[in-house]
Amino acid sequence: MKTFTEYLRGTGRDAELLERIERAGSPAIRDRDALLKFCKERWPDEYSRDWRKVTGGARSREAMEKLWADYLVWKESDAAAAQQAAAPLQSIKAQAK
Repeated sequence: MKTFTEYLRGTGRDAELLERIERAGSPAIRDRDALLKFCKERWPDEYSRDWRKVTGGARSREAMEKLWADYLVWKESDAAAAQQAAAPLQSIKAQAK
């Protein structure tokens, strides 16, 4: 299973965020809300008290939601590739029975 930190490392996206995650002891960022909480705690100026206000910062809610969406595409495409690679092996096993 590909993790969010592996995605940041592999793609080179947001090196500062990756450094802060690793410095914090690699907390488990398993969902968008955990990512937003992590960033909001470390870059509070990027977040407005009014959640409807778009701040446009590099670690803003909008930027992190986009980063998370890109991670999910990367993770799902990797899973799809693994399934495609396993398909011929499964058909060989089925023919052998």
